[in-house]
Amino acid sequence: MTAASVSATLGAVEIEDAIYAVDARAVGSAHYDRMGALYDAVCGTMAYNRVVWGTTPDRSRAFATRIFESQNAGVHVEVGCGGLLFTAHLYDEARDRVCILSDPSIAMLRMARERLRRRQGEVPSHVALLLADGFSLPFPDGFATTVLSMHVLHVLERRDEFLRGLDRLGAPTSATIGFSSLVRTGHFRDGFLVALHAAGELSSPLADDELAELARSAFDGEIDVEARGSLRFCTVTR
Repeated sequence: MTAASVSATLGAVEIEDAIYAVDARAVGSAHYDRMGALYDAVCGTMAYNRVVWGTTPDRSRAFATRIFESQNAGVHVEVGCGGLLFTAHLYDEARDRVCILSDPSIAMLRMARERLRRRQGEVPSHVALLLADGFSLPFPDGFATTVLSMHVLHVLERRDEFLRGLDRLGAPTSATIGFSSLVRTGHFRDGFLVALHAAGELSSPLADDELAELARSAFDGEIDVEARGSLRFCTVTR
């Protein structure tokens, strides 16, 4: 089974090489269309991650790897994949798994496609890039055995709705869901959260207990939270 065949089953059509959409008219402007390159250039650096958020890019990549490798079969979905800054390495090998990587920004999906091409020479046949909003994904309930959403929650205001969508996307058994979020910690780094929220780049900052309550209300499964500076890496296992 290829990513293209799964996309066809979902009713998606190829709107560009390796990029699909359920509705070809969905191509429009998105916030990260105009700032995706800047995001990649800044947010992938060791200095930015360590100084601003108290973590490292390798921590994010290790978390993504752990989620992906927690199951050895079934479909993998990455929601809000962006340009695959922290996750491109996951998709080098097919491992008999179809991987659907979604984002609402066509510019970010093009960046993701180019990053895969630089690594592999082409977009692997087990990978499809899907233009889709995280609140209106075209997947049936229980579609994926691993679901990953990296550094997306803290840009959203409708957080409970988004997390419930991730929960529905994961299979009812033998599934792993992973997501991350920035939180307030009482550290000087909270100032960056406040400034980015005021600039319209992040949603209202969460505290640890608020994030924990959101996760408990949204997910069915065992929840584990790893703290790294201002980032929280959350794993749901069932």
